[in-house]
Amino acid sequence: MSHQASHNLYEEEEESKEQGVTVRHHLLDDEEDEESTTLHLRQESSPHKNKWLEMYREQMKPVLSQEERDRVFVGTRPEHEKYLKKCEKMWEVAEERWALNDWTELYTDIEEGVYCWVRDTEQGLKSTKMQMTIEGKVNDLLKVLANDPKYRSKYDSSYFSSYYLQKVSDFTWINYTRVKKVSLVSGRDWILIVHYKVTDDGIVYITCFSDDREDLVPLQKDLVRAGMPIAAWKIQHLPGTPERIKCNYLIEMDFKGSVPNFILTQAFKDQAKKIVRIKALVK
Repeated sequence: MSHQASHNLYEEEEESKEQGVTVRHHLLDDEEDEESTTLHLRQESSPHKNKWLEMYREQMKPVLSQEERDRVFVGTRPEHEKYLKKCEKMWEVAEERWALNDWTELYTDIEEGVYCWVRDTEQGLKSTKMQMTIEGKVNDLLKVLANDPKYRSKYDSSYFSSYYLQKVSDFTWINYTRVKKVSLVSGRDWILIVHYKVTDDGIVYITCFSDDREDLVPLQKDLVRAGMPIAAWKIQHLPGTPERIKCNYLIEMDFKGSVPNFILTQAFKDQAKKIVRIKALVK
């Protein structure tokens, strides 16, 4: 089956309904959900188990502090279904963006096998895409990317802090991320909806998009609440080479406020260098 007919990541336990599927959410590490919440989603139920999903399941669980565990399990919220419906389409949006023909080369590191391009979106935003090959296993890469601060601070020099705000589904989370002030440019922060998806072909998509959500984290006078229409990873083993991973990365940023063009260009070059650091952590 192609990745167009893939398994939905938030299928943990399901009951057929006339208008959809009831999905029961469970806490990480087999904890009991006190509220035992349900979320009704219009989706097709899969007639079989996705072996890749089962293989990668543990590495797609975020590392939570005790404070986060006390906060994130809030039960079903009206906006959660909206987020999940949008998440269902984000991997397709990412594929469309990767395939556009107006990308311009920005950075190439042949020795590391990292390639980076940039483009201006129709909305006037800056976007970058990257491609690379990593020696290692998908599980090892997922471990690095699963928002564990001990890894994030090693590969992202702009990183200040991040933490989880709410669990939307077993593989969908609302996250707060903050980056440092750079030169004369104020620090930025985002409220991000992060989603993991595994296709029947074994391709892993990690997608996210921003929402202002001042109700979750109020604006701060020393920070600019930036936007991120889309960011996405596409991760897959190269055919016949289980120890080599092909990765595609995409991000569109709305930094808000006033940011000089030379700062934006450097920020995207830094994204490419960040990928090189991630490679080193996986090896």
